[in-house]
Amino acid sequence: MEAKKQENKNVVDIKMALGVILRTVLVSLMCLMVYFGVWVILESISTHEIGYRVYELDANSNPVVVEEVYTEDEDPASTTAPTTAPTGDTTETTQYQYTEKIRSEMPGGIVALREILCQVIMLLLLTAFPYSMLWLQGDKDRNRVNFGRMQPDPWRGVRVGLMAAVPYMVVYLLLLASKLSLFMDSFIHLARFIMTPFLPLYNLVAGPQAVAATADVPWWGIAVLIIPVAALPAICGMAYHLGYKQYSIWEHLTYAKQDKKKS
Repeated sequence: MEAKKQENKNVVDIKMALGVILRTVLVSLMCLMVYFGVWVILESISTHEIGYRVYELDANSNPVVVEEVYTEDEDPASTTAPTTAPTGDTTETTQYQYTEKIRSEMPGGIVALREILCQVIMLLLLTAFPYSMLWLQGDKDRNRVNFGRMQPDPWRGVRVGLMAAVPYMVVYLLLLASKLSLFMDSFIHLARFIMTPFLPLYNLVAGPQAVAATADVPWWGIAVLIIPVAALPAICGMAYHLGYKQYSIWEHLTYAKQDKKKS
């Protein structure tokens, strides 16, 4: 009977871990939208248009820069020669053209603000989605322990988080293999988008323009990237523990606000 209960408990844990994984997939999509949304907003606020670039499709339908015009430069309204030579037979080049605005560089302080703000929002999203599920499980387990239906299991949340973090562990192992040149050299650039909730952290360690291959990432950076692997066990463990203690952060904050209003 006891073995059957343990088996059922393990099945529930696996189901919870799968639920956490599905939630992290949803969170990853939301994080992408948050990141590019914040990027667009801050770019529109902190930069301005300084010119435009004209593209033309060549015979192979590849876009080729045929003209760059800068309205703000040492030489105002200067026009540069094509930066990319057309490929193929230019007499057969499609005449369809389109323009792209050239904007000034985003100030370093705004870039730092973007990365910090996005990482905070992403961590909140990553925490919020599995939190309620693990909190409720902790609350249920407390009642079961009180009624003698199960033994206390304070590490249950961490265990579920570790199972849910298996995909992140695989990515990290592949990252190590890439660092040692045993796997795809540029895996760091793929990993940063697989680990979308930690995209700003990956940008800090390996900026897109600063690193061409994983081998270029310093070992301290590889060590820092263990943080995303530890995040889910920490989040699930915390949520389960607070549920077991029947401590609601939301209710605590609500009551604190009410007390301040009364005083």
